[in-house]
Amino acid sequence: MIPKLISIFLLLTSTQIFAQKHYDLEYMYISTLEYYFDSNQGNNIQLVVDTLVDSLPESLKGNRFIYYLHADRALLNQKSRSFNLFRISHKIINQDTVDINIGGWTANVKKGFFIRNGKLSFRKIELAAWCGGTMGYIPTKRFVILEKKMIEFTSAELIELKIKEREKRILNWKNKN
Repeated sequence: MIPKLISIFLLLTSTQIFAQKHYDLEYMYISTLEYYFDSNQGNNIQLVVDTLVDSLPESLKGNRFIYYLHADRALLNQKSRSFNLFRISHKIINQDTVDINIGGWTANVKKGFFIRNGKLSFRKIELAAWCGGTMGYIPTKRFVILEKKMIEFTSAELIELKIKEREKRILNWKNKN
């Protein structure tokens, strides 16, 4: 059992190390930020990130970004009552495919006196996670390496491909019946 776990761990870490060396994750993150925030969303877009905090831009296309490594820091620093908290992360699908995802939460912060689990609190935070939709897993942007060339797919393009794939399956099913 332990040798299997060690081999799985080595396989996963070697894939991640290979992909991080082989790909320009900084470019992928910035490209995804440009796609997702294509117009001026506001002055302070708050992003929770896993890595690359130093290399990500402070502003893009009129948007100013504030980066956090932990969501709780963003929640504690918030002064307004309601705000959006975005999360950007990457997922290595295989050696030639990397997905960058942007998702998030809507947070409502209420100030006052609250008793929670028998303790006095001066702030109440309510979080609502955003739904990814009913089409299954679709990243914000997918990067595929084919013959040393990087091809980018946006979420809109991936949704269109899924719709066409579903239509083909439905048509095939109708033709069989």
